[in-house]
Amino acid sequence: MATIGQTEERFFASLARASVARCERFAVEEMLLLCSAFDKAGLVHVPLLEASAKLLRHQVSQVPGADLAKGLKSLATCCVRDLDLGKAVGEYLAEGPK
Repeated sequence: MATIGQTEERFFASLARASVARCERFAVEEMLLLCSAFDKAGLVHVPLLEASAKLLRHQVSQVPGADLAKGLKSLATCCVRDLDLGKAVGEYLAEGPK
């Protein structure tokens, strides 16, 4: 996917809008995979990343460490800040895995 045409951009934009609208139905891993696909395509959709942060915030203890690191890296790369997510991750790491 070195170059993306207009058709592909529209497809990704439609996919992102639909995913954000239904983000409550996604598992965290699914949302992170979707964000990873956007990253590999070289596209950024901020509402999708914000929805991913919201899911991570509420389910941080259910995410494997490698996936959590990838998700946090993608959020940081795109300058998406979520203070509540930072607190949730900090509390989870302070408690340690159960």
